[in-house]
Amino acid sequence: MSYLSQVEMSHLRLVRSILKLRRGWESIMDRNGMITMSMHELDRLKAIQAVADGLLMPWRAAERLGISRRQVERLTSRYRIEGATGLISRKREQPSNHQLPAGLADHALAIIRHVQDYREVLAD
Repeated sequence: MSYLSQVEMSHLRLVRSILKLRRGWESIMDRNGMITMSMHELDRLKAIQAVADGLLMPWRAAERLGISRRQVERLTSRYRIEGATGLISRKREQPSNHQLPAGLADHALAIIRHVQDYREVLAD
């Protein structure tokens, strides 16, 4: 395989991964193309922008953000490819791992109400 075809293949992989990510990020962007970021994500964006512009060393950004230098490099490369949306948490709009099954909370409240009614009967 020639060098040119290797470059073309890596470019195709990059384009495919960006397209896959954009499908998932449609819910984060509103109609005007604006994205919503938390203050933590905004601080991260400022530091990563400074690293991408060469104004801040990756190890210094890592100290400020409380993450590893390698993670700063990963975020910087994702920022260069995807822009600010690449720094938004990938967990957003995902259900919690500790979420109760549907209906379990209602069932528990019904049991509690039943016990309280039973206590009132016994108290009389």
